[in-house]
Amino acid sequence: MQPVSQTTGSSAPEITAALRHARLVDAVLARLQTRPDLWVNHKIAHSVECLEPTLASAGNLIQQDGSIAASPAATAAVLLNSNTTHPEALMYLRRFSDGDGGAPNIAPIDLFEIIWSINVLRQAGAIQPHHAEVRRALDYNWKYWHPFHGQSPSSALNVPDLDDTATAFLVLKWAGYPATPAVFAPNEQDDHFKCFPEESDPSLSANIRLLVALKSQPDYPQSGPWIKKILAFIYNY
Repeated sequence: MQPVSQTTGSSAPEITAALRHARLVDAVLARLQTRPDLWVNHKIAHSVECLEPTLASAGNLIQQDGSIAASPAATAAVLLNSNTTHPEALMYLRRFSDGDGGAPNIAPIDLFEIIWSINVLRQAGAIQPHHAEVRRALDYNWKYWHPFHGQSPSSALNVPDLDDTATAFLVLKWAGYPATPAVFAPNEQDDHFKCFPEESDPSLSANIRLLVALKSQPDYPQSGPWIKKILAFIYNY
């Protein structure tokens, strides 16, 4: 009898990683099954279209803007599998659908557009913090910044991530907003910083962006130890 690794064409490490990921997903779903109130603030809600058996009862995840975790795909899946009419969800899909029926993977993506665009322009020296449009955009972004959790890419997604938080931190500090590096503390793990809660695979790019953010704050007491941890993670990745 052939080993599974030979019959699937996958190596043993790949199978081990896949099984570890599957177990983590099962554990998350088991916990969420007993605490449906946690779904709205969990990244897995953004991909609820993958959980077809539960779609019929997923209508309670629809938010005020009509979306499920700012995901057109998740929202459409619930509409297609629900016995209940959800006019606010249909309005949301119409709002963000293209003429050919396509839709972005996340909508709105307003906070992402602000911080990542301004960060590139900032690095290029093309803008200054006092510019009226820059200030207007960052004032809007600041409304969704949480001092202990950071932010997500969307005003309709209450699931902060390290990638967007680190980039937003750089931009906000540059513009004089009172963000502090303490916002990164909840993401710290034994040998890296997590991008999302309960993720199964660490993000190299998110750790690199955090490294850049921390290097801009040399006087913060934890910057040194955190930078060493990230550099070791990158070296061993």
